[in-house]
Amino acid sequence: MANFAYIKDDVVQEVHDSLPGNWKNYSNFFALTDETDYLKSIGWYPVVYQAPEYDESTKKLGQLTYNFDGTQVIESNEVVDKPVVYTPPAKTEAELLAEAWVAVRAQRDLLMAEADWRYNRYARQVRLELTPTDDIALLDAYMQALADVTAQEDPYNITWPTL
Repeated sequence: MANFAYIKDDVVQEVHDSLPGNWKNYSNFFALTDETDYLKSIGWYPVVYQAPEYDESTKKLGQLTYNFDGTQVIESNEVVDKPVVYTPPAKTEAELLAEAWVAVRAQRDLLMAEADWRYNRYARQVRLELTPTDDIALLDAYMQALADVTAQEDPYNITWPTL
């Protein structure tokens, strides 16, 4: 907050927290702080802060402004509109449910992809007449159980099969 302003031709030219150390041909100009009448006679006026009234729900304070009223300088803040923030509408229950099923399907697809390599290993071991590591019936049952998770009623409480 400024305490002094220099006025020329009724227009605020400069604002200062304290008087400058030197000004024009004055040394130790800052020592004149209490000489209000003299300071006014050479264009230096006190600054008074005046808080603006505004609706805080729609407005906010902007930059400082300085206006000369003939006897003092009024420092105040501009009042500006708050930016309008877009709030998307709340999602419907149906939209939330659809998103939950998308997440379930993504998790199911990931689990199926993680198990696919076992089919390749099983086929290779059979071709090489080796004893298969995996029981193909259990593997098929697991993959079918994963495929069937979308038949469950509640996407928020899925019972996931294990291999």
